[in-house]
Amino acid sequence: MYSGFLHANFLTESLRCYLVEKCRPQAEAETMQQTEECLRFLYLSHLTKGSIPVCQQVDNIWHLLILQTKEYFELCQNMPCKTYIHHSSDIYLKYANPNYREVPEAEAKRQLEWLVSYVVNFGDMSEENIKYWSFARGICTKFNMSLENFNKKLRELL
Repeated sequence: MYSGFLHANFLTESLRCYLVEKCRPQAEAETMQQTEECLRFLYLSHLTKGSIPVCQQVDNIWHLLILQTKEYFELCQNMPCKTYIHHSSDIYLKYANPNYREVPEAEAKRQLEWLVSYVVNFGDMSEENIKYWSFARGICTKFNMSLENFNKKLRELL
């Protein structure tokens, strides 16, 4: 069974079982890896705002957690930031605030801030976890950058 640091320290057994059951027929190890990356996102979420920098599978885990309102609130309270992490989609924000728009350069800078925070708090990206961070994968692909060079560049931004 997969067991990451945040998974082991913040996810209750009942939430783990719930996520595994809801994600069937996906393998439990894959669900737990996605859950670990979701918890990493939640762990870092108080450091920067804006679009969610993770892939759809991790976002789906987050939505499953949100549906368990009491347990999700407790999870957020137990995380280091001790803050309930709210969710508003970009589409909702666009209609709720007519002046809302992301400037591409500002969005790219903010996404890089997420990735630098990730490396500071959890270490280098690996083949196992980069697949869940869409912006990170996109940079490596666009610039034909190895994972080693990508992590080196992120550490240089510290």
